[in-house]
Amino acid sequence: VSVDVANRSLAKTQENFALNGIEAPSQAHEIRVMDVFDYIRYAKRKELTFDQVVCDPPSFARTKKYTFSALKNYGRLAADLWCLVAPGGQLVLSTNHSAYSLEDFKTDCLAACPGAELLAHFGLGEDFPRSGDERSDYLKVLVLAKGTKG
Repeated sequence: VSVDVANRSLAKTQENFALNGIEAPSQAHEIRVMDVFDYIRYAKRKELTFDQVVCDPPSFARTKKYTFSALKNYGRLAADLWCLVAPGGQLVLSTNHSAYSLEDFKTDCLAACPGAELLAHFGLGEDFPRSGDERSDYLKVLVLAKGTKG
């Protein structure tokens, strides 16, 4: 399932799937244009779980119902998504917020995901130029694993 609140993202999402040889929407993969928090509530009601959940929200977004700020709200988002990860599954969390340090991002996400094991963390590749300013190393990606007992 791909979820994005922006209707303009639908065509781009379908295009990217096609470029990777994946038919979407399909029975195997649906695309939802809706607020991710609404989808999370829906998935919880339906008791849906996933082997892998990938989360790459914008640093800041505003909808009619909600304002999301990575610095303020990422922990809540991670906690909500953690409930959708099946036992033995993974949650991949990403942010490109330049003011969100890797240490704070790790701390917030691990606190939000009880029992999570940090499998890996990634940042910008060595071939990606950075300035001397630590904010230029903005990309942070965490891969968390959920134990087989949930």
